[in-house]
Amino acid sequence: MKKNGFTLVELLAVIVILAVILAIAIPGIGKLIDSSTRNAFESNAKMVLKAAELKQTANDLFNPLNITEENIEEELNISPSNYEKLTIKEVDGKLFITIVGKNKWGNLTTSGTRQLIRVYKTRKYNPGDPNEPNLVKGMTPIRWNGTKWIETVKEDGEWYDYDNKIWANAKTADGSYWVWIPRYIYNITSGWHSNDTGTIEVKFSQGVDDTLGGAVSLDLGSTAEASNNKWTNHPAFTFGSFELTGIWVAKFEATAAEGVSNAYEAGGSCDNSPDDDSVLKTVKIIPNVKSWRCLRINNAFLATRNMETNPIYGWDTASTLKDNGEFEKDNNNLDTHLMKNTEWGAVIYLSKSQYGKNSEEIWANSNSQQKTGCSGSKIDAINEELCNQYYTSEGVKSSTTGNIYGIYDLSGGAWEYVSSYIDNGNFLLENFGSSIISASAKYKNVYEKATIDSQPTNYNLAINKKGDTIYEISSNTGGMYSWFDDINYMPETNYPWFTRGGAFHDIPGAFNFSSIGGWPYNSGGFRPTLVIGEGL
Repeated sequence: MKKNGFTLVELLAVIVILAVILAIAIPGIGKLIDSSTRNAFESNAKMVLKAAELKQTANDLFNPLNITEENIEEELNISPSNYEKLTIKEVDGKLFITIVGKNKWGNLTTSGTRQLIRVYKTRKYNPGDPNEPNLVKGMTPIRWNGTKWIETVKEDGEWYDYDNKIWANAKTADGSYWVWIPRYIYNITSGWHSNDTGTIEVKFSQGVDDTLGGAVSLDLGSTAEASNNKWTNHPAFTFGSFELTGIWVAKFEATAAEGVSNAYEAGGSCDNSPDDDSVLKTVKIIPNVKSWRCLRINNAFLATRNMETNPIYGWDTASTLKDNGEFEKDNNNLDTHLMKNTEWGAVIYLSKSQYGKNSEEIWANSNSQQKTGCSGSKIDAINEELCNQYYTSEGVKSSTTGNIYGIYDLSGGAWEYVSSYIDNGNFLLENFGSSIISASAKYKNVYEKATIDSQPTNYNLAINKKGDTIYEISSNTGGMYSWFDDINYMPETNYPWFTRGGAFHDIPGAFNFSSIGGWPYNSGGFRPTLVIGEGL
């Protein structure tokens, strides 16, 4: 007699098949629901913009830029129940909306114009996260979509992720690229004051609290000893009387804007280079162009300071530059200046930590035309026609992160002038850097001169500073004494100014430091720093 029903084996087989079907179907259903939710959110944002445009057409007194989540129901008869935050601004003559969602649109943010709207995962902040990048008018967050940079909003959860070495990038209105270095504390756990490449650990600060709510005990000393297997604060994040939550650093070496000549070709001299006020108006920071060289260090300083008052970058401008490097009236809450040793150190230490290239050395830019953002054929390549552009698989090796999100040209390219010097009274300080000498202390790192003004004796006094990649990560001066066997030459006598990083034709290295007289140099470039904060 035939029995009805399933055997145990058959029943188990059916269960397994159903489980496989569900495993395949559920993710697809989830993606469909997620896509539908995103599409609905996008349509809703477009509806808000359309309603605002219609009301503006009907009522000349109505200003759509005043619409927020608090008054949208009264002004446009639209419920704000699923809006955490809503803002509307004008971009290129079009209304640009940003909505941070909640409830059914929780964890999502939408932004854009009615013609182009994007939906993102909303960034969620945890106590261990780095400080959110500060932005001012004219700055737009950008992220790499695998093919190109796209504009985004600060709420975009994919804008940055330092745990995965995705550093925050932004563009100013002129198209210049900047990278955010969040405030942090650091600990040189091995290799301190040695030429044996060691390790650096980093913890991100909470706002300006370097103790992380009392969880970390710090050595707050100002000397290099404070980082010797101890946690200490980094001096780059103190700017005069201001405590900063981070700094913006130029992604590439500075170049002159279109229409301003470098007047220098590889192998030539600086004799015909226009080192005067006419070239000080516009700095640009972009890849695959010749870096701006053949300036006195004084004019590199002035060029970066004048960025603050140039409307091309999109920010509000201040008034006349004074002799001390500050402006008579300064109310745009930002400051641009020539990079200092400590700011260079802040970038390099973060790169050497778990958040950057870490144990792998930054590759050199060996391009003989001194184009920005290039990588050479190997780590320490020199004087090559080759330019692996910054977005290629080889090009990213010259980044501080080993991917496209980092900072470039720190090894090779041009020797970079920094606003740092030995205070030895040499005439070259005033002759080629008078604006730096008279500037406020916040714009420079000044080093002591030893009784005998020489490399070794001046180097020994560098123990009195930390965070600058001088004494902490080298054993001596006058040779290959820094980490990764990078060379260093301490400023002295007739060479009182610091340069960093090496040049395309020299021995390159991100831990390099050397000395120069400050005069126009055919391989001497520079890099701006941008800091933001109320009252700057």
